[in-house]
Amino acid sequence: MTIKDIAEKAGVSKTTVSFAFNNPSRIAPDTLERILTIAYETGYVPNPVARILSNKKTNAIGIVLQNSFPDLFQNPYLGELLRGVGVVCDQHGFTISIVTPANDLVSKAVLNAPVDGILCVGSAARCDVQTAFTKRKLPFVTIDGADTENVVNVGIRDELLAEELMDFLIENGHQNICVCSLEAVTDDVQT
Repeated sequence: MTIKDIAEKAGVSKTTVSFAFNNPSRIAPDTLERILTIAYETGYVPNPVARILSNKKTNAIGIVLQNSFPDLFQNPYLGELLRGVGVVCDQHGFTISIVTPANDLVSKAVLNAPVDGILCVGSAARCDVQTAFTKRKLPFVTIDGADTENVVNVGIRDELLAEELMDFLIENGHQNICVCSLEAVTDDVQT
């Protein structure tokens, strides 16, 4: 069953059938109901690949991760990041496509990802990966990547915030301060 078959059964054009699935407000309610009923009765479902080719859009945002997919579930930060991005994508009708290394090559995965834009997390924002974005003419933003020229990066200024926090604690008379870190702290730390 094709869009042409649905159009013939409903006595409308292929464009009208397309509107029924993609922009139903553009057709009369009775025509919409007739088309959807025929589609339901015949088991017709629009082909998402055809829709992507026709619209030249996937309505998907790729999130490029340096880690393999199983590692994703070990990192609570990535879970929260995906949740936040997912909320915004839902509000705007986008889906998320997680892009992980293909044969250990992030740039290869980026070249093959069916997405309209990219959020590149952490160290995945290497030069070869940015070159892949540029080749595909994809808009991209790095998250917690390196601040480089001509690249939009969203990140936390950990060192600046830590310094401000320490200044605040010292100014308020605190003397016994403990620093807990996931990584070894070596610079200017008294034990």
